[in-house]
Formats: sequence, structure tokens, C-alpha cells
Amino acid sequence: MAKQKILVVDDDEADLDLFKLALSKCNIDVDMNTACNGEEALENLRGLSDQKSLPSLVFLDLNMPGKNGREVLAEMKADANLKTIPVIVFTSSDYENDVRQCYDLGCSCYLRKPSSLSDLRALLEATSQFWFEKVIFS
Repeated sequence: MAKQKILVVDDDEADLDLFKLALSKCNIDVDMNTACNGEEALENLRGLSDQKSLPSLVFLDLNMPGKNGREVLAEMKADANLKTIPVIVFTSSDYENDVRQCYDLGCSCYLRKPSSLSDLRALLEATSQFWFEKVIFS
């Protein structure tokens, strides 16, 4: 299997660092790119030259200044080149309205950010096992 690509979109540098650390402790062969806001994420995604350059999976924070996760999700799902990328909303919010709205906008799943490194590592391992070993991509 080819090395998978993921994009992690989060405005919190500490959360990005924790994600990188947890990922480094997993047995997951991925290339991780980051974007610190919604505008940067969309610019990066739209700037990729072909479908093979696109990430296999996007982890998207919900609450960011500027273009928030809901807006990024809506724009991705409205873009013919981006709409098939699975988007995991990865946030600290567990408000029912946030969850419902994200699924209505087309997210693939909604995960609450764990509070510890070990929990994040376990979540990333389970998530990658599902998305990269079980799900069939076209």
C-alpha cells in the first residue's frame, strides 16, 4: 500500500504538536501536512495539481478564527475535486448542534479530541486502521 497523506487543520499550535507527537508514537506510515487555519487549508488543497497529490484524509478542527471548520467542510464538499476526501471533524466540542451540522455538511465522522497523549495515540491508531486498512478508496 502506498504511503497515505493526511492534512491536519488546527489553529492551536499545541494541539498540532500533540497530534504530531502522538502520530510519531504510532506504527502508521503517513505523510502529515498541516494548516493553521481554514483559508490556508483550502488554498493548499486547491493548489494541488492532481488527485494523487490530495490527502487521503483530513482532520479538521471546528472552531477556528476566520474561516471555521464548518465553512471549510462546506467548501470542500461543494468542490468537485475535494468532495470525495474523507473529513474527520476533530474538535473539543461535543454540542449536539455542532455534531448534527457537521454531518449535514458531509463530514465522514466526528471525533472529540482526547485529553491525553495515550488516548490520542490510541484514537489515531484505531482511526488509521479503519481508514487506511478497511475502507476502499477509488
